[in-house]
Amino acid sequence: SRYQGEAEAFRSGALFMHESDNHPDQPTIKLYDTGLVHQEIRAIYEKAIAEGADFIIGPLGRQAIDQLVSDKRFPVPTLLIGNPTNPASASPNVYQLGMAPEQDGVQLARRAYAAGHRRALIIFAASDWGRRVSTATSNDWARLGGKIVAQTAVPVTSDHFTHAIRRLFHLDHSAARAAALKKVLTHRLPFKAIPRRRQDVDVIFLFCSRPQAQVINPQIDFLYGHDLPVFSTSHLYHGTQDRLTDLDLDGIILGDMPWILGSNGPRAFRAGGTNNPNTYRGTPLDRLFALGMDAYALSSRITALRTIPEARYAGFSGQLSSDGSGVIRRKLMWAQFQNAELIAMPQPNASQNEGDSYLNRGDDS
Repeated sequence: SRYQGEAEAFRSGALFMHESDNHPDQPTIKLYDTGLVHQEIRAIYEKAIAEGADFIIGPLGRQAIDQLVSDKRFPVPTLLIGNPTNPASASPNVYQLGMAPEQDGVQLARRAYAAGHRRALIIFAASDWGRRVSTATSNDWARLGGKIVAQTAVPVTSDHFTHAIRRLFHLDHSAARAAALKKVLTHRLPFKAIPRRRQDVDVIFLFCSRPQAQVINPQIDFLYGHDLPVFSTSHLYHGTQDRLTDLDLDGIILGDMPWILGSNGPRAFRAGGTNNPNTYRGTPLDRLFALGMDAYALSSRITALRTIPEARYAGFSGQLSSDGSGVIRRKLMWAQFQNAELIAMPQPNASQNEGDSYLNRGDDS
């Protein structure tokens, strides 16, 4: 399966939580391999129910999810790991937990807006992921009242961005003005003309790979954008710090999982077990491990999360809540690269708000 690595990391996270669960009502887990044939998903699902399953986690991946939800029959609560193409196909027994780039884009827009920014430039990779996160950010930014002043797409295979950034910053306009001034003056200017970037923006949204960001971020500084805050996504960080290369990311603000940023759950906890929580450390699959842990935890809390608007669960992949339609929202933590280190920032509404209900084990019963 194209998702084999992701599925193994997710399964390890769920099993790790099961091994660590000392609650007297600890559930029994049975694993089903969905294989490569998506058309068999419904048959596997029905088999699990026939064998006594009263809560199902999976499948993982949009094709398998679309195949399953096309039938629209869900006799037991089912937590999909991802999002169907057609959200309207979900039923009251269906829940969705995933890492859609659109969710990252929406949270980034809200964080930047809450920080007082209103006029943004977007630099995004010319890929499906880049377009999705850029579009989601733009839409939510406009809904909040912000304005996207300009944006540019950069090729995913390129590492030459100077010309694109110069155009985005209107530095070519500045150079043209200086050249025009020289033509009309009869004597040499007593000073050197310094290019001036556009002044109608107050923030940059950067959606690209880590290697690209390591080139683009220093160029933003060099091309007179050093005073503009740069917001990006978790694609720039995988949980281990590299002072040599992280220096090129200085100043960038990003949102990520508590598990990755190290504020939730010490990794030394039962690290010698079968499903070692350090196995995927420093790789993108570590986020799937965290998602697996949260999926297991939600099995005993998910109904309360959906039916109680103020319900929250402090998960490893984020602070979890439901939008009422069964989509689980993950509120990320925020951090900033400072002197080649990723430093946690003060979290908005980090304390338990009055009126919020934080779920413990068994609150769903």
